[in-house]
Amino acid sequence: MEEKFDVLKALKETFQTVFGNTEGVRYYFAPGRVNLIGEHTDYNGGHVFPCALTVGTYGAARLREDKQIRLYSLNRAMNGISFSSVEDLRPLTGEQSWTNYIRGVVWSMQNRNYEFDTGFEMVIYGDIPAGAGLSSSASLEVLTGCKLEASLAGAQAPADYQFLRLGYFCVDSVDSTPEHPVFNRSVALKESFKK
Repeated sequence: MEEKFDVLKALKETFQTVFGNTEGVRYYFAPGRVNLIGEHTDYNGGHVFPCALTVGTYGAARLREDKQIRLYSLNRAMNGISFSSVEDLRPLTGEQSWTNYIRGVVWSMQNRNYEFDTGFEMVIYGDIPAGAGLSSSASLEVLTGCKLEASLAGAQAPADYQFLRLGYFCVDSVDSTPEHPVFNRSVALKESFKK
């Protein structure tokens, strides 16, 4: 019988190997999803009925003392560590383009007046089949937003954003701007989250 993959153990061991130790690390999960009804209507202002799945994105993360962002994916181990900074969130291309989803959430939070005095490092693993229409990129964005809200920016949150904050960050992370053209999917999405 084949041994089941232990995600938590893999995250811990990989974090230890890649970033030196696991002190201060927290663990997160965000599910994939499928729309039971309303596929491709949400970004046009329509209604959907989504369902969370048992597959998703797992993460191990901790804050850093500097402003560096260091990202590593178990699914893309051959690409190594991706380096950037909370002060330089230009979209990347090629093998590191997957990090644009994470960096886009940080960029969106900054545009909503969150202040980042520190960076973070994160190891990611996802068991959602890429390109299967099960929201693997949205899962990665939600995982990132939850991590940042929980440990990095919670105390610096602007007072006027309540329940839909996370939705803003994930939508904005893919919204188009001249400076960040890779973070582009649909401007119409943003409208559905307005107060």
